[in-house]
Amino acid sequence: HYYVFTMSNDTTCISPGQYLYYSIINSKSNNGKGAVISKSNLLFSGDSLANGHIKACRHGNGNDWWLLVKDSRGNKYYRFLLDSIGVHSFQPQHIGIPYLVGDSWQATFSLKGNKYAIASGRGPFDHDTTTLNIFDFDRCTGLLSNPIQYPQFRVDTFLSPIGICFSPNEKYLYWCNMDSVFQYDLATNLSTNVAVFDSSLVPTWGIPYIANFKFEYMQLGPDNRIYIGTLMNYLNYIDKPNLTGIGCDIHKLEIELPYSPAVFLLNMPFYTTTPINCDTSVGV
Repeated sequence: HYYVFTMSNDTTCISPGQYLYYSIINSKSNNGKGAVISKSNLLFSGDSLANGHIKACRHGNGNDWWLLVKDSRGNKYYRFLLDSIGVHSFQPQHIGIPYLVGDSWQATFSLKGNKYAIASGRGPFDHDTTTLNIFDFDRCTGLLSNPIQYPQFRVDTFLSPIGICFSPNEKYLYWCNMDSVFQYDLATNLSTNVAVFDSSLVPTWGIPYIANFKFEYMQLGPDNRIYIGTLMNYLNYIDKPNLTGIGCDIHKLEIELPYSPAVFLLNMPFYTTTPINCDTSVGV
């Protein structure tokens, strides 16, 4: 069975999420085409979830999954556990500096599951600054630790983080605004600009919509490349994200898709994250 988690609210898309649901899919039903066997099961009801920040990470035991969602107006992280029995809720964790999340920007786990990062968004509706927050993650307990806040950005400059993604070796966290891509070194806490948007690469027909070709969300692919979305049917990619500086080799607008993914790339967990030894005597 597969579980699909979704979020909704009673007002507009810029409001905090009020409801978290899950649906269950049996991939063997309908002659192998799959079928939804349980739909819209309410997991959380409130008014404080951050839109667009649902992320999953494989439990250290290699079988179960953690689901992490931040609140929209503080430093509270809700955690849920998916195991062979179903979905379970745990007490939320308060960690890091409280901040607001006004829009639906990105959160991410690293490939190995040891790191978690979240961009607070750039929406002017609730706040004037945005931040990039980085944590260590314990795959056995589902708890965050060692918060780093890097730094605050003015929303009126449009330089705040939109897309974020860890390199496969967990040495770097890549983040982008609409105009540039940066490589953040987790050891030195320094960011290096490794790519700038190049308007000359935009096709002639797209010039009136040039802003829609700029950098948006990021996603690490199974080929260990990091793909960077746009508002159009073109993707950028980082070919060698484990390498330092411009050696990471960013290719701009080189992949043309048959249709636009509308900013959001697939929000998929890393199924290849390997098991680790967990002390079962330690509660979660």
